[in-house]
Amino acid sequence: TQGDAVADDSPWQLELSDPLRVDQANIGGQPKTLAGDISAPFAYLLRNERRTYLNDFINPRARREQSSLRALEPYQRGKVPVVLVHGLLSDPFTWVEMVNELRAHPGFIQHFQIWVFEYPTGQQFLRSAADLRREIAAARLAFDPSDSDPLLREMVLVGHSMGGLISKLQVTSSGDQLWQSIANRPVDAISTSDVVRESLNETFYFAPSPSVSR
Repeated sequence: TQGDAVADDSPWQLELSDPLRVDQANIGGQPKTLAGDISAPFAYLLRNERRTYLNDFINPRARREQSSLRALEPYQRGKVPVVLVHGLLSDPFTWVEMVNELRAHPGFIQHFQIWVFEYPTGQQFLRSAADLRREIAAARLAFDPSDSDPLLREMVLVGHSMGGLISKLQVTSSGDQLWQSIANRPVDAISTSDVVRESLNETFYFAPSPSVSR
């Protein structure tokens, strides 16, 4: 009760468990199912979050980081990444309700982990698609440099609106069609810097990502 002193040899212990990883605890030698609150972190995060998607649309170059792929939880080997890609005039917070519902769905957190891709929606979507392609490759290299987790090659992309276009470009091949639709000479024949030429090649020439299954 309140005010009572707790002896140093008290048998009680306080243990914190991640509800996205742990659903049972051993209490008194018996396994007990735990109740987890997965909604409170979202409510806390949204309470004072300053959203910048309008400015990102009007002035996309103002962002310190043009685009970024982020995991909502530490990487977990053996779980399929589900990558959420927001649409025009939006940001990853548009997915909060869906993420909350997915995590509460029986079996979801045992098999999947959620990542989000954020980008300034005022920039060209071909550039954003190239950014996502690069970010996915970087994530695989960082999380699984030995390429030993086969589920990192089974990523699922979920895109809304413009995010759907960006996602589709991860599983298609450009050939020469995109570049020929805007230019009448090869990239190598353009008079520009090596940095710009590399960016053009990355944006207009690509093959299906080996990391994405659907």
